[in-house]
Amino acid sequence: MFVLLAGLAGVKPGRVLAAILIGCGFRYFGEGRLALWCGDAAIDHVERHGDQVALALAVLVLVGGLAYVWWRRRRPQSPS
Repeated sequence: MFVLLAGLAGVKPGRVLAAILIGCGFRYFGEGRLALWCGDAAIDHVERHGDQVALALAVLVLVGGLAYVWWRRRRPQSPS
């Protein structure tokens, strides 16, 4: 879905690929780190609470994106 939306928005393919690699890399690195630190308990926790964590992160990204747009619009435009 995000790839299609990026295509509709005219985002360059290299940026989409970089975002996917960073996002997936962060997720799988985090899950792997939890598995090393906590073992099976971490995997059980991710399976039980993965939806809530994903929703919280999505809301955080949405709020951050809205704050960024708001901040960019409030900044005075510099003359070119």
